[in-house]
Amino acid sequence: MNYEAKGIKTFRGMEGEGYNADLYRDGKKVAFVIDDATGGMLDVEWLDRKEEKILADHCKTLPDRPAGFLDEGKEPMMAVTPEIFIEDLVNDALLLKDAAKLTKGKIAFVDKGKMWTMKLGAHTLEAATAHVRAKHPEASILNGREPREVLAIMRALQG
Repeated sequence: MNYEAKGIKTFRGMEGEGYNADLYRDGKKVAFVIDDATGGMLDVEWLDRKEEKILADHCKTLPDRPAGFLDEGKEPMMAVTPEIFIEDLVNDALLLKDAAKLTKGKIAFVDKGKMWTMKLGAHTLEAATAHVRAKHPEASILNGREPREVLAIMRALQG
């Protein structure tokens, strides 16, 4: 199954940034999701209630993940819920959108934990890439990478 968040619109809410988005499964819209940024639960408006169960069953097949906090010096693991899964989809889509902005007319790369961009100007992407590689041999260049690779680089920057 291939899930995707599309049509994401972000806004400032009482508890940070919220969003509205459409949830797609295998290219078909299955829900409208709302994080109203008030600290409450994610609101999912299913177009067909069967899709709710399909997503819940899909999440049960996913491996547990780190909980993001320490308990007695260890980081516990937690199951991926549909809400967490949807939040991850939205966050990934927003990261890819940011990467697209960074690479439009520029070369974007990460070196030593920092994001850098350089305008292409009259240079081709190939010439700019060669320049970056010569000056920053350890850099990870975003331009031309597969979305999965771009996400891994962008997530690493977030810590």
